[in-house]
Amino acid sequence: GVVRYGVPHPAPRGTESVVVPLAPIRRFIESGSGTELPILGQDPGEPTVPTIFAAAEITFDGAPGYLYLVLHGSRYRMATRTIQEYRILANGGSAMLAVFAGTAVFGVFVFHLLTRRFKAFAEGVDRIAKGDLGARLDAAGDDEIAQLARQVNGMTDALCKSIAAAEQNDRSRRELLANLTHDFAAPLTAMQSHLSIALADRQSTLSAEAESSLNAVSRSLGRLIQMSGALFELAKFEAKEIVPDIIAFDLYELVLEELFPKLQPIAEELGLQLQAELPTDCPWVRGDVALIERVLSNLLENALRYHDKRGGYVRLQLVVRGEQADISVSDNGSGIPEAELPRVFDRFYRGSSGAVRNGTGLGLAIAKKIVEAHASHITLVSVRGEGSTFTFSLPLQPEQQPHSLDETASA
Repeated sequence: GVVRYGVPHPAPRGTESVVVPLAPIRRFIESGSGTELPILGQDPGEPTVPTIFAAAEITFDGAPGYLYLVLHGSRYRMATRTIQEYRILANGGSAMLAVFAGTAVFGVFVFHLLTRRFKAFAEGVDRIAKGDLGARLDAAGDDEIAQLARQVNGMTDALCKSIAAAEQNDRSRRELLANLTHDFAAPLTAMQSHLSIALADRQSTLSAEAESSLNAVSRSLGRLIQMSGALFELAKFEAKEIVPDIIAFDLYELVLEELFPKLQPIAEELGLQLQAELPTDCPWVRGDVALIERVLSNLLENALRYHDKRGGYVRLQLVVRGEQADISVSDNGSGIPEAELPRVFDRFYRGSSGAVRNGTGLGLAIAKKIVEAHASHITLVSVRGEGSTFTFSLPLQPEQQPHSLDETASA
């Protein structure tokens, strides 16, 4: 039969006619409930592609015919292909977006891991730089960070070994020094004793020149014994073998009744004034009495012997600050050159001034060690032409009755 395709009736002139097989149409019209569906017919738009259709018998102007309706025609397939292509593009875009988002998330994760490792690396290096030589960096893995961490750990291990060796050498040095000074003390003392006996013998036939020489030897032996004892004491402080016996004591009594009477002859010989400035109610302090007496004696005697202005003064002062007492020894001498200040507490330091120097050069080093043993520290302020001030602190004795005295005590 002949079917007019997509054209209303009556068909306009020039309308294209399409021939389709009638067999599928008749089968569709005559099909019953037992007919296997779907029945495929021919698409007028794409004759080579079987398609689903619907058909019905009709009459045009008394002539029998068929109404033929393609249910899945070429335009539908074209639209479907367009939709599918759009879906493919949309799915492709979504996939690309998903890939981009996944890549971004992965990048953020990797960045977090790297920054966390760098942060841990930096924190570990900082701990080592601040003196925590037991700290080690996480060196797991084979990347550059792990390799660098292993190198840092290796350098730290080497540093620890070097420090341990240096500490062992220092301990050996201190032990040797302590043993030598201890062993020297007995024979030196015996020699000085024999010399003293010989010089005291009025029936001695020694000439005046020989007696003068023996006196010089005796004085030298005395200084050597004094230096040997100071070295032995310093070695024990450096080895932390001396532990202060902390008690409460009266600083006023220690200064004015013990120290000043011993040092006053030296001050008078040098033409200097020995002064003490203490508060009206002088409080008790806590410390090792014998050791603090040694500190004050070293500081006062050092200030007297290195004072270069006759008629000047050396002053001990106490100032209460909170729960501690600041104790200072000052003078109005010429001061210490700025270049020499870092070396003042070194062993055998004597300075470059022309003042009297009858000491061992160990007094300030020992004073510093004693103050440090009291969990305090000693400071020095010196101004050229005005003098020097040494200061250290001791804790006050709680609820201790202060010693009552005048505002300023002088000796």
